[in-house]
Amino acid sequence: MPPEGVLIIGYGNPLRGDDAAGPLAARRLAGFGFETIETHQLTPELAEPIAAAEIVFFLDADAAVPAGEICAQRVTASEAEPPLSFEHHSTPAGLLRLAALAYRAAPEAWAIGLGARCFDLAEGLSRNAERAVSRAVQELPLLAHALVRPAPALMPAFRGPQQI
Repeated sequence: MPPEGVLIIGYGNPLRGDDAAGPLAARRLAGFGFETIETHQLTPELAEPIAAAEIVFFLDADAAVPAGEICAQRVTASEAEPPLSFEHHSTPAGLLRLAALAYRAAPEAWAIGLGARCFDLAEGLSRNAERAVSRAVQELPLLAHALVRPAPALMPAFRGPQQI
């Protein structure tokens, strides 16, 4: 069972080969009960569900990550990062900043890069990108459970004075 308060956002273009890795990984994690969003790009409308989460994972194909591997990097809201670019899309840091400005929320966030190489016009993933998706689906639940803060211990009930 996935921990409460975890949101997974998989983004990328399903018509650009390996770029579909993020949404595909999110879809597979939804099958395990995680709250997920699949989208072509990051848009300002995502700030609201991000603000409601305790932990957010952004999954995206990444040519800088070795093919077939995954890489987790902490993301923070940055004053230097605009919430929205001129191309009408955002970055993970920009969305965190927007969630902070609009909703006064600061969830913990991680960018999960899925090592990919083929971004040509094509449907379906390369073998390496499929391997990265499989690794993310295996490892992300473990990371989510490790990051969720444990619930505070309940205080023992007051029993009053004890008779001796």
